[in-house]
Amino acid sequence: YKVYLCKCNYPDEPEKYYIGYTNDFTRRMNEHWKEMEFKRQGWFRQHKMEGFEAIVITECSERAAAMQLEKRFKNIPREQKQKIFNSYYQSRGRGLEFLRSTTPNN
Repeated sequence: YKVYLCKCNYPDEPEKYYIGYTNDFTRRMNEHWKEMEFKRQGWFRQHKMEGFEAIVITECSERAAAMQLEKRFKNIPREQKQKIFNSYYQSRGRGLEFLRSTTPNN
């Protein structure tokens, strides 16, 4: 299981962060992209964003551990989520980027 962090970009407001976990990262990112692009149900549909970028924070061998980490990360302040994202850039470069009106990057 992968615990991931998405930085969601908006035209007229600061970015927001979304935390999740999945056993299939590519499939889940494509689902989020479809929610955003085609206005399907879900968190990504409710927030009118221009695009989002995703990184994997950590991997867990068990679902329960991934759920626990997701819950812990959801409760940290926005500034800390921003620091996690920035440190990822410094060490590894860009995450996966998904923009409105484009096909998902795998």
